[in-house]
Amino acid sequence: MELVILIVVGSVISIIVNLFLLIFKKKSIYFKYILLSLLSLVVGSFIFMMIALQALPNG
Repeated sequence: MELVILIVVGSVISIIVNLFLLIFKKKSIYFKYILLSLLSLVVGSFIFMMIALQALPNG
């Protein structure tokens, strides 16, 4: 569970930092890092949802 939180927080921080770098440095290579961060954010969110669904009672 802590790993999922770490992945999500790291992804959000990476997106914010790369967005500022993209705005102020005007280099398109940072857009690639934003997309990779979004991908890891999606993976972290998916893992979080799977863990949450396992905690629900069957019914």
